[in-house]
Amino acid sequence: MKTKDFFDAKADNYATSRATGFLKKHIDKEKNCVLELLDIKEGEHILDAGCGDGYYSILIKKAGATPFGIDISEKMINGLEKHGISGKVADIENFNLNTEFDKVLCSGSLEFLSNPADALANFNKHLKVGGAVIMLYPKKSFGGFLYKLYHKTHGINIKLFSHGEIVKMLGAANFVAISCKNANIVCNAVRAKKI
Repeated sequence: MKTKDFFDAKADNYATSRATGFLKKHIDKEKNCVLELLDIKEGEHILDAGCGDGYYSILIKKAGATPFGIDISEKMINGLEKHGISGKVADIENFNLNTEFDKVLCSGSLEFLSNPADALANFNKHLKVGGAVIMLYPKKSFGGFLYKLYHKTHGINIKLFSHGEIVKMLGAANFVAISCKNANIVCNAVRAKKI
């Protein structure tokens, strides 16, 4: 199954499935970690790369910043736009918006990419000088392995990352890692500055 097809199929109940049951506790911990690293300031323009149906974009908007979402799934972008948030169907490895943002958030997308390094280089092109990228990524751990196994049962092979691999990729894309945190049993989150 293609990643786009997987998320198109989940689009109608994606937010609901993440907000209840077993996942809720882990999603809440992840959310708190991501929002701490994102450190939203009123008036900022923030690109939500791999935005899904707008989970983080909605929080960004509520905090007084202006989110813009991109996602490979048209159904997810339709869900985002129902919340009054602009978005575009695009691949985060090669999109071009001809604009610069204060920050880029990439939460839960890096692992699905053929070449995550291309996405990081693209994020850099879309950031203002001194801008930041905040990424949530699945770590090489038991929790990460279970996450990978779940997707494998749906025909999708995802990547897991070590902290060292993420720091190396960030450096190659002209970022310097500033802070890394354990987000939950599956993921770490990192904030890096454009240099």
